Amino acid sequence: MASTIATIERELVEGGLVRRKKANADGPSEGAFLACSCWMAECRKLQGRDREAREQFERLLAVANDLGLFAEEYNVPARNLAGNFPQALTHLSVVNAALALSGPTLRRGGKGFRE
Repeated sequence: MASTIATIERELVEGGLVRRKKANADGPSEGAFLACSCWMAECRKLQGRDREAREQFERLLAVANDLGLFAEEYNVPARNLAGNFPQALTHLSVVNAALALSGPTLRRGGKGFRE
């Protein structure tokens, strides 16, 4: 898993966001797939790379529009949202990543589990 994450970081990250596949050298490419960027934040958190996970998540949050909505993709060179808009998968991924980065489920809110 760590090797896969390292390969993704090396080959698919553009401007701090993660693509689904390598950019086309000879033509148009899809943008960074925002759900993948959320998943990368979660993977980094699971690896104990908390600072990098938070930075990844904050980079993603920075591309939301003025209403806090996300598209399917982000065109890094053009600096704009692209693809289907609004994109439910991206929003679900944002919520899941936020929960993952906020701490263990049983400890959120400063309270432990009670039977």
